[in-house]
Amino acid sequence: MPFPVPENTSKALDIAIYDVNLYNETEANVYTQVTLGYQKIWGVSGENSGSVFSVEDIQDIMNAIGSPTVSEMMDAGGKLFDFLATYPGELPVGYLDPAFEFVVDAGQACGLRFTQLAPYWAPLPPPAPVV
Repeated sequence: MPFPVPENTSKALDIAIYDVNLYNETEANVYTQVTLGYQKIWGVSGENSGSVFSVEDIQDIMNAIGSPTVSEMMDAGGKLFDFLATYPGELPVGYLDPAFEFVVDAGQACGLRFTQLAPYWAPLPPPAPVV
């Protein structure tokens, strides 16, 4: 949520205007980078977009990354999304959880077994034919 930029002029206010603009730009860039990174990792592009990856693809990718790293990535992502959720509505709700549902499975190299694309990302069924 951008902050109001002061409109008066003086050296202090010029610096204040610069600082507030820098903060606002940084905040906007955080949401952009999070969204782009999420889309790249999970292969999605928007609500009900589906994924360029199948469940098997995601399983293979996460297994290649391995358990300690996947666990740390999930923890870090959770903390980041908790922070971003302090500004409701700035980040679409689907981005607050992994795009693929999973269960813990020690038999997988990543420690998780991916089961399906989360409903937020799942493509909508085609419309019924008009008769």
